[in-house]
Amino acid sequence: MRGALVAFGLCATLGCDPSARAPRRAPDAAARPTSRADPEGPEEDLLEAFTRGEIDTAGPLLDLGEPQAQPMLLTPAPLASALNGDSWAQVGARLRFRVPLGATAEDPSQAPDRVRLRVRRAASRSVAVVVDGVLARAALLPPRGATAVLTLPVPPDRFRRSVAEVELRFGGPRPVNTPAAEVDWVHIVRGEVAPARVHDLVHDVRVEGAPRRALTFFAPTALSIVRTLPAGAVLVTALAAEGPHGSQRPLEPVRARLRVEADDAPAVERRVEVHPNRPWVPVSLDLSHLAGRPARLRLSAEGDGSARLAVASPVLRSAPRGEAPRVLPARHVVLVVVRGLRADRLLPALSPRLQAGGLGRLLEEGTVAPALASSVRALGALASAVTGLGADVHRVSELTDTLDEDAPTLGTAASARGPRLRAFTDDSAWLGMGLERGFTVLPGCPNETPLCRAEALLGVVAEHLTRDHERPSLTLVVTRAGTFPLDPSPEAITALDPTLYEGTLTSAATGFLAQRARRSAAALEPRDQERLELLYDAALLGVDRGLKALLDRLQAAQLLDETLVLVTGDRGVAIGEAGLVGDGPVGLSGVTTTALLARGPGVPRRRWSEALAVVDASATALRALGAEVPAELDGVPLGEAPTPRELPMVTSLRGELGLWCGDVLALPRPSGMALLVPGPEAAEDVGPSRPVTRWYAEQRLALARDPARRRVFSPSTRALPTAPGAP
Repeated sequence: MRGALVAFGLCATLGCDPSARAPRRAPDAAARPTSRADPEGPEEDLLEAFTRGEIDTAGPLLDLGEPQAQPMLLTPAPLASALNGDSWAQVGARLRFRVPLGATAEDPSQAPDRVRLRVRRAASRSVAVVVDGVLARAALLPPRGATAVLTLPVPPDRFRRSVAEVELRFGGPRPVNTPAAEVDWVHIVRGEVAPARVHDLVHDVRVEGAPRRALTFFAPTALSIVRTLPAGAVLVTALAAEGPHGSQRPLEPVRARLRVEADDAPAVERRVEVHPNRPWVPVSLDLSHLAGRPARLRLSAEGDGSARLAVASPVLRSAPRGEAPRVLPARHVVLVVVRGLRADRLLPALSPRLQAGGLGRLLEEGTVAPALASSVRALGALASAVTGLGADVHRVSELTDTLDEDAPTLGTAASARGPRLRAFTDDSAWLGMGLERGFTVLPGCPNETPLCRAEALLGVVAEHLTRDHERPSLTLVVTRAGTFPLDPSPEAITALDPTLYEGTLTSAATGFLAQRARRSAAALEPRDQERLELLYDAALLGVDRGLKALLDRLQAAQLLDETLVLVTGDRGVAIGEAGLVGDGPVGLSGVTTTALLARGPGVPRRRWSEALAVVDASATALRALGAEVPAELDGVPLGEAPTPRELPMVTSLRGELGLWCGDVLALPRPSGMALLVPGPEAAEDVGPSRPVTRWYAEQRLALARDPARRRVFSPSTRALPTAPGAP
């Protein structure tokens, strides 16, 4: 990881970072990434993605085709105006340049150990690498002017200064006044560095008829990107080779290679010989068996380098999608956040203990899907559920934290549309933290009774909605029903199990059990395990009854057809798995997975197997009201295409940021990235066996830590009020 950061810093210093470039000419419509739906299924245009892909598994550091390389050169060299695949600088007897290494010189374990360069048409016989005036390594150049990528190992102790002077010295007899070789780029990096990126490989290619925009590069070059493949995925493209016209000798064909690699699956590959200046050759690869998995898509060219390979219209086509739950405008929106709501009570089927009619009606008449929490830390997950901000954006994790005043919330984002904004809760611990900003918090418990539960809370909500419905409204409801200590009503417990309980696991005891489980595993006897689950289900039964009353009141007032009802959790809770109660590690799916239910205008009857995110509920509520979803909000409204940052964030109990990649959880460790497959009792690290998923997770995690086009907020610290009678 550190080596990758070093290489990135060097690349940014030399100007190959895309964010440091001057604005370039926008490509035409064929070069822009698009997604569209047609009878054959949606398509994603990969042309622009490959221009930002990786090159030659490690990539350039000093690109001699870039004007930004000029300040680094100590020896004059004619630089081309184009980039990468079309730029070859003619080098004389030597090429000298400075390499800023920064702090790596102080840590020998992080110093570069390789020099790589791409060379062709070499008139010299050999090349030597000289670092700070000392010979480091020499190697033979390819014979007969062939094109090759050379890798020269260099002892790391040669790089001892923060700015090293590197010289490529070309030796051996050669004709007078003839360049020693043509060099495209030079890369100085550790052997395990992550691949670097290249840009501007799109050009007009004319081999038949009108010119086509295509990726163009000379052999040997390999470009690759990583994508999560959709259902029924097919990679479709067209290949051609463009060489000099009017050549006296026939041009050798370019060997094109399309290869798709995924972890734990055989690679899919196709090789095609493409003859220069001939018509385009259509090529396709069926990738349907890799659906839902991160895969590396690689395009490479092999040959003598006399003609360049052109790749036009690379698209990733997927199977036609089913009916998507695209919400329509709604006059009223009710968002119910049930703290500690576990997905296994609703998916794949409703628990037989929850038969009061509220949750069942939502499942029958609307959409339900598993939803991944933004954080497994209780307060961080709640902050994301009620604001729509990701855990890495709001940074709220403790009761003493106060959301930054500049941070948008669900309430402030919806206020621009002018609806009535009301919030009801039976859990006042999160109030005063700025999470409720924009809402008018109304009493959720009749007569401020200390035993207010979800059923009574939702009854108060129904009363307010039906009594005052002339103005559009957004109602936020937060209930602590699924959190510890579990406190269901005695009547709800009796409804689930009328037999007399003779044990000691009372509602209050569940709170002590959760506190003890944070320090060590709690060994539960089968009878206590069953009682714990009974108390949890009884608490959810109160939510079930309250939702039924809410839906019935809305229907009686003829408001149900114009009201969008959303129900989600902040996260799940552990109920005895692996001896854990309440909290759990990031590998425990019962904690990191909750559910998202929706019923309202435009929402079809559907059960999704794909996981959504908890923050999608806030984005859906805003879209139903016609409000804009701020860039800082992570959610995607139901039925809309996901953004490039489609992986939900989680955090460990130590506060580390991680990402879900399908069924694998990626979590940074001091020794590198860990890929965890959650199990019933533990999480297995499969990092060494899934390199593609590891690379994908590292890129997504880097995006999450420094979100593009979004602000990251630092919460302020507040003093908690002292309870009466406390010391």
